[in-house]
Amino acid sequence: MNKPSIWYWVICVLGLLWSIGGGYDYLMVVTENAEYMGKIPAETLDYYNSFPNWLMWPWAIAIWGSVLGWLLMLLRKKLAVPVFLLALLGLIVNMLYFVLTGGLPIMGLVGTIFIIIAVAISIFAVWFGRRNSANGTLS
Repeated sequence: MNKPSIWYWVICVLGLLWSIGGGYDYLMVVTENAEYMGKIPAETLDYYNSFPNWLMWPWAIAIWGSVLGWLLMLLRKKLAVPVFLLALLGLIVNMLYFVLTGGLPIMGLVGTIFIIIAVAISIFAVWFGRRNSANGTLS
């Protein structure tokens, strides 16, 4: 196995921290934390509350798949790649729902930019995992 560079570790830790932030958001919304939910604009909260129950599954897969993927990257395991792909699929299902139900205007510019960044990071994670699998960094 090839020894990873310092940048490998930096990217993996930053990716994990990003994913943990998503996990925190997920838990606060799912548990309907009053303090957290109180900071969300009413129109956005109404939109969230209109989500069908099945939409929670792709969101959970996206969030926790990403956390698991980065943990597997830190452990230098090739399993990270299919886990990242599954997480990306969950994210795409969620984003398609947002787009098809008119959610982007409700999310506003900042929310839309955040979504774009989330998709970009998820695509990067798949690429980064594949790259490190191919070059022998992952086993």
